[in-house]
Amino acid sequence: MTTLNDGGPAFPYRCSTGIGADDTVHFATGMSLRQFYAAMAMQGLASATMNGDGDTPADWDWKLMSKTAFGMADALLRTEHADAMQADLHT
Repeated sequence: MTTLNDGGPAFPYRCSTGIGADDTVHFATGMSLRQFYAAMAMQGLASATMNGDGDTPADWDWKLMSKTAFGMADALLRTEHADAMQADLHT
């Protein structure tokens, strides 16, 4: 079974839970890079769909649009991974 490449956290940040000796540092992750890319793709798809022909967001196929957005995000992550692998070969 293939593990889903979510790209890791989109906006990780370091936070601590105490002061001094009791200070525990961890990283909060929030949304994944895959979710962020999909959100940006969804925004572009929704914007492109507003073409002035009278359709409203209620008329759109949101399920298809979200599947398309995640497909675009997955393609971008695959391309980034392939490019990184190719760059490693040349270093």
